[in-house]
Amino acid sequence: MRQDSTAKWIVAGVTVLIVIAAVSIFAAFHNKRQVQLGGQLLSAQVANTTESRTRGLSNTDALKSNEAMLFIFDQSGRWKIWMKDMRYNIDIVWLNEQKIVVHTVSQATPESYPQEFEPDQPAKYVLELPAGFVKEHNVTDGSVASFQDYNW
Repeated sequence: MRQDSTAKWIVAGVTVLIVIAAVSIFAAFHNKRQVQLGGQLLSAQVANTTESRTRGLSNTDALKSNEAMLFIFDQSGRWKIWMKDMRYNIDIVWLNEQKIVVHTVSQATPESYPQEFEPDQPAKYVLELPAGFVKEHNVTDGSVASFQDYNW
C-alpha cells in the first residue's frame, strides 16, 4: 500500500513539472515574432503591455545582428522611445498600421537619455534594432516590414 502512495506522488510531481515546462516554452515562443525588414529575417522579442513597453531593452547587454524588439501598441500614435538604462546604441524604426516605415533614428545612444525620440507621424509599431541596421540594410521611410500581428 505504501509503495502505491509513493508512486502516485512521483507521477503527480512529474506531471506538475511537465506542465510547468510546457507553460514556460509556450510563453517564450508567444513573446517572439519573426520580422522581415530590409531583406533580413529577425527574431523579435514582443513588447505589447505597458510594463514590457516601458522596460523595453533597458538593462540588457546587447542585440545580436538577427535580433530586435517589436513594440506593438493597441492604436496608432506618436509613440516616444527613450534610452533609459540602456547599455548600447540601437536603431529605432516606427511603422504605421500597414507596417510601412514612417520614421527612423540611427545610432540612438544611452547618453541621449532623457531625450525622447518621436516620429513625425502616427505609428502602431516600433522596432528597436542593432545599431547600424538601418544603414546596412537600406531601411528608409516607405520600406515595408512583414510579421504576424496577433495577440493571445
